[in-house]
Amino acid sequence: MDFKIFSGEANLKLAQDIAAYLGVSLRPMHYHHFPDGESKIRYGESIRGERIFIIQSLSPNPDNSLMQLLMMIDAAKRAGAEYLNIVIPYLCYMRQDGKEHPREPISARLVADLIHAAAGTIPYHVVTVEMHAKQQEGYFQSITPLYARLGKIDYFKNILPVENLVVVAPDANAAKQARAFAQRIGNCPLAVIDKRRPQESKAEVVNVIGDVSGRTALLVDDMVDTGGTLCEAIEAILAAGAKKAYAFCAHGVLSGSAVERISNSKIEKLFITDTIYHRPEKFQGACGQIEIISIAPLLGEAIRIISAKGSVSSLFE
Repeated sequence: MDFKIFSGEANLKLAQDIAAYLGVSLRPMHYHHFPDGESKIRYGESIRGERIFIIQSLSPNPDNSLMQLLMMIDAAKRAGAEYLNIVIPYLCYMRQDGKEHPREPISARLVADLIHAAAGTIPYHVVTVEMHAKQQEGYFQSITPLYARLGKIDYFKNILPVENLVVVAPDANAAKQARAFAQRIGNCPLAVIDKRRPQESKAEVVNVIGDVSGRTALLVDDMVDTGGTLCEAIEAILAAGAKKAYAFCAHGVLSGSAVERISNSKIEKLFITDTIYHRPEKFQGACGQIEIISIAPLLGEAIRIISAKGSVSSLFE
């Protein structure tokens, strides 16, 4: 294959799995951390004139992971790389894509601007998974958003009773994407969670719009953070008459006591992908209610297609 893959430290396990799927090895990177936490990186071989793939998820420490990504982009530019494919499985700050109050930044746009500034005049293309909102694609010079939920249609068909399934959108803004998923998985009906957000990182579920009575429900969302809103939504879905309630959230941020909260809830199972790395011991005591699905095959296929200058949309047809 006529490209090289390098990875930052945020999710080396996923990068290794992607490389293994493609039948290649990660190329060498050297990382150093000063006593005060400052980072330094260096490519372990020449990349002059090369088309390279940089893999770096921006969690579990978003600020440090973002800075390391910017350093990798800057170093590649200065080392004479011909073209950068920047693979960001989890793209942080995308939920901050508007000003809810005066004197606030639009942090989602700022992250895109930082990536653009680091690349300078070198052409680049961003690949990410489940963007928070479709209009955010306009922040970047060139971007391919991958849809984890659509990439796992067959997986859910094999484990859930599609003939009695209702797909649930977490809010009205997500209804369009949830409807596309519902149609692809088997023309399932759609329900929507009606909620309000009194403050950041806190949402209150008000109602369930649509008929879930007697059905198995699958809530689909781009991310789960503290788990509080997810657990409230599951309670509301079951109170509305659903027999069982599952959830699929592409990005399992799972901060604070999220794992404990989910394990104490009535959710049948939460499916997340491995866009964010968690140590295995984090899920001890979760009673099997959290299942991690690998996103490596989807990202690997995207890299293969991009390297051949093909269309990634073929993955979702």
